[in-house]
Amino acid sequence: MRTDPSSLVRGAHGAALATLLGAVVTCGSAAADDAPPPPSLWPRVQASAPNAPGLPELQLRTSDDQWTRACVPPCTLALDPRGVYRFAGTGLVESDPFRIPVARDVRVEAKMRPTMLRDIGTVFVLGGTVFAVGGGAVLLLPSSSHQDHGAQLAVGASFLGLGIVTGALGVLLHVLSDTHVTVTPADAQSAQGS
Repeated sequence: MRTDPSSLVRGAHGAALATLLGAVVTCGSAAADDAPPPPSLWPRVQASAPNAPGLPELQLRTSDDQWTRACVPPCTLALDPRGVYRFAGTGLVESDPFRIPVARDVRVEAKMRPTMLRDIGTVFVLGGTVFAVGGGAVLLLPSSSHQDHGAQLAVGASFLGLGIVTGALGVLLHVLSDTHVTVTPADAQSAQGS
C-alpha cells in the first residue's frame, strides 16, 4: 500500500491544529479556574485595632498602587481574598501589606503604635551616630601633650559611649514602634479553643 505524501502533510497539519486547539481549550479552562470568586464567597473579616492611639483604617491597595479605606475598625465585612491590605492611619505606623486567607470567617487584629515613637527613635539613631563619630574622631586626633592626652581620651570615650547608647536606644524605639498584624482563619480559632 502506497501512501500519498500530500496526505501525510495534511495529517501533520491536522495533528498540529488539534494540538493547538487543545492547548487553547486547556488554557481557557485554566483561566476559568482562576476566575475571581463571587463576593458572596469572600471571607467575612472581623477587623480590629484595640488600643490604637488614633483613628486606624484597614486599607486596600488599588490597581494603581494607591491605598483606599476598606473600613474603620472595629468592623466586619466581606473582603476579596485576592486583595492586598494593610492597617494605617494618621499618626500611626502602617503595617506591612498582607492578604486575607480563603476561609469562611477570618479575624484580623492589629497592634498599632504611634509614629511619634518611631520618629523619636530616628532622632536618637541620628544623634547617636553623630556623637559616636565625634567621639571616635576626638580619640583619633593627635594630642599635643601627655596631660592633654588624658582629657582627650576621656572626652572621646564619653562621646563614643554616649553615641552608642543613644543609637541603641533609637534602634529599640524603632523596633517597639512597629505595627503587628495577626490574621487568624476561623478554623484556626476553633482549633485553639478546643
